[in-house]
Amino acid sequence: MSDTYEQYLIIYFPGIIGAILALASIQLPLVGRKWSLVFSALCQGISMAMYTQVSSTAAYVGLNALEYIMQTVSDNFRTHRFQY
Repeated sequence: MSDTYEQYLIIYFPGIIGAILALASIQLPLVGRKWSLVFSALCQGISMAMYTQVSSTAAYVGLNALEYIMQTVSDNFRTHRFQY
């Protein structure tokens, strides 16, 4: 039972990194909102494709964490209007 909650923390805590990444990336003039969304969509697609190659719990948890970071980045762009 404690392993389950530990894995939840490992997966969902990096979502904070995703929010900070989204905030920082739109401030970069060459990156902006559009390319940040493109990057997060590519990373989401790659991590979903890599699920087919996963054979251990640690790899599964790591891919879930990457997926959640990129999901948080893209969700921040779609749901929030940042002030420029």
